[in-house]
Amino acid sequence: MFIGVYELEGKTNFGIYFTGKNAVPYNAGWDLWHEETFSPDTKIIGILELKIKGKTYEERKAAAEDLAKEWQLYYSQYEWSYGELATIYNYFETIGRRYGLLGVFRENAIC
Repeated sequence: MFIGVYELEGKTNFGIYFTGKNAVPYNAGWDLWHEETFSPDTKIIGILELKIKGKTYEERKAAAEDLAKEWQLYYSQYEWSYGELATIYNYFETIGRRYGLLGVFRENAIC
């Protein structure tokens, strides 16, 4: 799953794109992203992949903190629907529990 933001014809577009086991068919999110941003007039503003990377627990925990900060700084400024916010908050609640960051995430209104 990733969040994509792009500008086309003076309008900013953004959304959640589902990939992997969350997408039917598989990786439909990337296909949709490429279809929507195919025009040469498209300006890609940013992509935030909601995936935790790292080999050790400490690396993954730090990556989760960085991901939450990036979401809060750059992507929370858009007008998301309640359904999209619920999906994002559910994701951060899950990784917050997994890496012991739930209290910090709740304190900072991330989930």
